[in-house]
Amino acid sequence: MLVPYILGITILAAVNHPMGYPAALVLIAVSNGGGSTIKNALFAELFGTKIIGTVRSVFTMVMVFSTALGPVSFGLLLDAGWAFSNIFWLSAGIVLLIILWSLRIRRIRTD
Repeated sequence: MLVPYILGITILAAVNHPMGYPAALVLIAVSNGGGSTIKNALFAELFGTKIIGTVRSVFTMVMVFSTALGPVSFGLLLDAGWAFSNIFWLSAGIVLLIILWSLRIRRIRTD
């Protein structure tokens, strides 16, 4: 569900039209809404129901850490003179790398 997210970030980076922002927000919202629904089913399928609590707690910790890291990194890049469009291109590239990296995930046997 990260493909709409990349498209939204790409629109923010590339489109300089007033309708670009609402279009990007819709795509990012679709990705966030679908991702939160799919996440729980995916965790149960990949990791099994025995350790789902552990997996969810680690995932929550990573989410809290990344939520705190995001504004700091964007602020540092803006202070360094980066344009918003360049930061959005960098963000889209990072999300693309995350998608490619996630293709390596394999099911964990908990039998």
